[in-house]
Amino acid sequence: MKSYAVRVLAVIAAVSVIVNVLLFFRYSSSRPIVTVGGTAVTRKQFQDQLEHDDGQAVLTKLVFTALVTQAAARAGVLPTDGDVEDRMQALARKAPQVLAPYSGDPVRMAQFRQDLATNMALDNLRIQAVALSPAQISAYYAQHQSDFALPPQAKTTVVVTRNGVDAATAADLLRQNDPPDVIARQPGLRVVGIGGYNPDLGTLPAALKKETTDWATHAKVGAVKNFQAGAFYLTFRVTGSQPAVVPPLSKVRGQVEQAARLALAPPPMEELARLYRNAKPSFNSDKYENYFAAVQQYPDSPDAAKKTAMSR
Repeated sequence: MKSYAVRVLAVIAAVSVIVNVLLFFRYSSSRPIVTVGGTAVTRKQFQDQLEHDDGQAVLTKLVFTALVTQAAARAGVLPTDGDVEDRMQALARKAPQVLAPYSGDPVRMAQFRQDLATNMALDNLRIQAVALSPAQISAYYAQHQSDFALPPQAKTTVVVTRNGVDAATAADLLRQNDPPDVIARQPGLRVVGIGGYNPDLGTLPAALKKETTDWATHAKVGAVKNFQAGAFYLTFRVTGSQPAVVPPLSKVRGQVEQAARLALAPPPMEELARLYRNAKPSFNSDKYENYFAAVQQYPDSPDAAKKTAMSR
């Protein structure tokens, strides 16, 4: 019986050693994550460098996002998914260059949407105490009409090819107004948006993007042109266009009211400082709390409070 117990204990000890070794290699901060020419880079070295370079910015963003989201939810002013989508569509129409860096990366685009939602929630919190009369909204629109102008916009079909001969074929087919799915079935021709083909045109060189955009927004519907992009050719056909327009107040009243109220609201950092002081975040380390020293000391703006009171 005694020998049996000894064997059991020996097995348990062996298993314990194996488990500890596995845990070390999986979780230990001192284990190497890469070895370069005999030099090991440990997880701790990697994490310490990340924290040194970006730790304050990352933690600040996480804390502020939590503060804003919680406060907006309590106040009932958290933007909905539909609100965020409307803002995304407005950006795509008025400032597509803002979205271009994220268009080919779903992860970065999702993060952009989250950041946009946080900024919208912060704006909603800032304007809670600001009320304007219809006359004040109309006066703001009269002074800032150009802020709400919509730039010209073109709809295009784009064919991507690898040589001049195929590009010329693509141009001929587009001039004949062949359907995009028919063109996409031709050897050597790929149509953006057909059959899951969606290259990130936002990564084109800035000069080429400007050239194609300028041409498309000024060309007539039905116009076709080839552009060379390194080893590829892009063949564009303008399929529709919308001219530049300044919408009437009745079409953009919500946007105008939002902008007018924000002009009188406390600045973003003042609102964040107020949220921070009210929430009193608890830190386990003075090091991390010191990241927010400037926020804790940020003064309330008497001018902003005065503006808010005058708007009521």
